[in-house]
Amino acid sequence: MRRLAVLGAALAGVLVAPGPAHADGAGSPQAIAARAEFLSSTPAPPGGAGAVCVIDSGVDTNTDLGPALVERGSVLGPPFDDLGATSDTGVPLSKHGTYVAGVIASQVDGVGASGIWPASKVVSVRAFSGGMTTANAYIQAIDSCETAHLNVRVINLSIAGLSMSQVERNLLGNKIHQVRANGINVVAAAGNSGLADLAYPAAFPDAFAVGATDHNGVLASFTNASSEMDIATFGTEVCLTTASGYRMGVGTGTSYSAPIVSAALNALRSYRPSLSPGAAEEALVASARVVNGVRVLDVAQTFVDQGLGALVADASRDAAPCEVVVTASNAGASGPAVGTVSHDGRDERQPTEQDNVVIHAPPVTAPMVSVPLPDIDAMPLGAPPRPTLKRITFRRGHLRVAVWGPRAGDVVTFTVDRRRFVRTSSRLDVRVRSWRTVTVRLRRPGTGSSPSLVIRRSREFS
Repeated sequence: MRRLAVLGAALAGVLVAPGPAHADGAGSPQAIAARAEFLSSTPAPPGGAGAVCVIDSGVDTNTDLGPALVERGSVLGPPFDDLGATSDTGVPLSKHGTYVAGVIASQVDGVGASGIWPASKVVSVRAFSGGMTTANAYIQAIDSCETAHLNVRVINLSIAGLSMSQVERNLLGNKIHQVRANGINVVAAAGNSGLADLAYPAAFPDAFAVGATDHNGVLASFTNASSEMDIATFGTEVCLTTASGYRMGVGTGTSYSAPIVSAALNALRSYRPSLSPGAAEEALVASARVVNGVRVLDVAQTFVDQGLGALVADASRDAAPCEVVVTASNAGASGPAVGTVSHDGRDERQPTEQDNVVIHAPPVTAPMVSVPLPDIDAMPLGAPPRPTLKRITFRRGHLRVAVWGPRAGDVVTFTVDRRRFVRTSSRLDVRVRSWRTVTVRLRRPGTGSSPSLVIRRSREFS
């Protein structure tokens, strides 16, 4: 049962029955701490809900995201499932992206823990290979989040400590600046090293940097924090829906603080679509309560200040920890060890055949990925590889093509039969009466060109 581990070994092998009701709906600890309880029952506005693009280790479909999960992709090619990440201590983490997405939009359905705004849409882009990622993968992933039909309003980056060369840092920083200028917020986790500096990508000026607090709004000891941190919210013992949609887990770290803010921003901008990314962020900051000099997220106050007070219900109640219920008859080799120790160090009594034992799951360090990369200052020396097809559609004379492979600075040439279109992005969107062949080639200035990708029309495009 090792595959049931929640982001590490702390919960490995625990058979978990349906979680208690307080984590599914308005009463989850993260919703209460962020004063976002009302969002659990707030539907999408008439114009529809925007999407949060979760760039992470992928998202599985066997939890209760349900209709919230509208698209899965990968800058590394299939599969699109959650293949895991690697923590800053080198520990393999099995399902990080799945749990981050669940914090945003797990459904209120009586199982597991519900998300901050279940009406939100979620787009998943996998950017991890072998548990690791690179700045270039993140650049490509951010680019894919901008696809118009996805209606992405927020990009969530629950990653920190990404090692980069100066060239990569400049490219990624420029990309985040660009996407924000194009109308999308970029929310990034501050990091879990307890440092007085933010980790990248949260340290970029155009990223909305999020630190972690306890339920009282006091900064957690592990969170990175500096004067550049924009806001903080709950990040200790966050309730998570885990495998198969009926299992409960607990996550600790700024990885889980960031999606709380992402969900709040998406809800705000869905109801106030005229708000720019900067104006929406300023609204959250201006409405935040101040705890020990730190601005702490207060979603209800933000909605009231923005004239949306009618949506804010008085759903407050005392926070309770996520309780993991273990049926004693299921214990044993795949259940908890006899004499399970709770997170505060107290030994729980041993189970008997008829008992249900309630334990408090131990905290799990969230994955803040620190990947030592080679010095990529020499990265442009190699010619680009052949691009791969991501998507092609042809409807009513409108041809849309998207490919994987272009990197910031590449020139992309699309040839539709004999017509050439030169772009600096990975997408082509043109009107044509018909087409037979599309050829795509990348040119990297100073290094050369890629082999050509040739796409021939078939019945599926007719």
